[in-house]
Amino acid sequence: MFATIGFTTSTTAAVLSVSGEAVQEVEGAKVVFVQRGPTQYEVRPVLLGRDSDGRVEVKEGLKPGEVVVAAGSYLLKSQRLKNELGEGCADGCTD
Repeated sequence: MFATIGFTTSTTAAVLSVSGEAVQEVEGAKVVFVQRGPTQYEVRPVLLGRDSDGRVEVKEGLKPGEVVVAAGSYLLKSQRLKNELGEGCADGCTD
């Protein structure tokens, strides 16, 4: 599942936010996976703010309109770790 970054407006200012399930922790940093192509994703560190109704404010690290992975972000994080440990299939294996 993908999500487009949205804005929540209030009387003071617009707030950039993502679904809470899009945020993962990698090497101690909060990150999201930004789609770069049909099957390409970039790990992007983000600075987070308030959490409200399942959405998290993003203060730094994303631009409006960028597409981030929501429901599948944990799977991408796991696959990235497997590849780093040498357990992943870089050549398209099927298991």
